[in-house]
Parts: sequence; structure tokens; C-alpha cells
Amino acid sequence: MVSKSRTPRTPRKQKRKSLASRAHLERLMKEATSVATSADCDSEVASLSQAGSSIASDSACSSPSGSQLSGETNSIATSKGKGKAKPNVTLNYSNVLLIERFQAAVETRTAICRRLEQLVRNSPIYTPPVQTQLIRFLRDDFIRGDKTLQIIENLKHSDFISAPPSEDGIDIVRQEVTESTKMLFEGSKELMLIGDQIATSFS
Repeated sequence: MVSKSRTPRTPRKQKRKSLASRAHLERLMKEATSVATSADCDSEVASLSQAGSSIASDSACSSPSGSQLSGETNSIATSKGKGKAKPNVTLNYSNVLLIERFQAAVETRTAICRRLEQLVRNSPIYTPPVQTQLIRFLRDDFIRGDKTLQIIENLKHSDFISAPPSEDGIDIVRQEVTESTKMLFEGSKELMLIGDQIATSFS
């Protein structure tokens, strides 16, 4: 038998992805920033309160609202037509820094939740059912964090990083990203306090 040799394919150049070409962006944003149900929040806060922790349910259970952000980012891409890659793109470093700070906030929250998971697993003050419930809540937060990172990655390769400040919708997107980042950092501080209080049970 004569083996057929395949002609090596020429690697394609990777172009910046337009937000318009990411049809699932809005769905991902809604999933990533979905707020836990009030029943879940109440049960988690009640469980944490058994350890002497006190925290508002909106800080412990909520993620930043992203429905408006996803809608605005899609509208920006639509205003650019089909979002084809443009030569000599000038980066908007202000938007790039916003994205990097947003990513740092998500990664910080994930790291704190991992620490909380270890504390909950090893803490003697929780019953097994409560431990399971809290760990499930933290794992759900990990999933939301991963999906949020996917959205951040999409933003990094979208026209948002090169959009001029005067473009329609940019200010609203920037505001939503800023508010989401602020909420994540504030929520992380509250979760750190809970972790510190749980840690005292080991002494």
C-alpha cells in the first residue's frame, strides 16, 4: 500500500473576534453573573451565621449584574458592522486596564472561595449536611467565576479594547465593568471576614 502524503496546512492568522460574532456572549454573561435565588442566599447566610458570621445576603450570594453589560457590548459590535479585523488597530489602554482589573477581581474571589471550602471541610462546627450545602454553594461560585473569565477572554479579543471613548455605548459598558469589579472586590472582603471567623474555631 502506498501511503498518501498530506500537504501541510498553512496556519491561519488569528483575527480579533468581534462581539457580534460571539452570539453566545449574552447567554454566557447571564449565566456567569446570575444571582443565586433568595432561598439559597438565606440558607447559606443562616449556615454561616451558625459559626458566628454575620453578612448581608446580597454580599455573600450575589454576583455582579451583567445583563446590561452583555446587551451593550453586543450593540457596540453591531454598530461596527460585521466586526472585521482592522489594520493598525490602536488599543484603548483604559479599557484594557478595566478588563485586567475585572479579571483580578474574579480570580481573587475564586481564591478566597477555595480557602473557604477548605475551612468548611475541616471545621468542627459544621454538621455534614451543612458542610455539603456550603461546599455546593462555593462550587457554584467557581463555575460562575469560570464563565465570567470566558467572557473576559472574549472582551480581550473583541473590538472593546480598541473602541474610542466617544463611541456609542462604550461609557455604559465601562460603567458596568467598573461596577461589577467593585462588587466582586467588596464581596471578597466580606468572604475573607467569614473565613477568618471560621478559622477561629480551630484554635
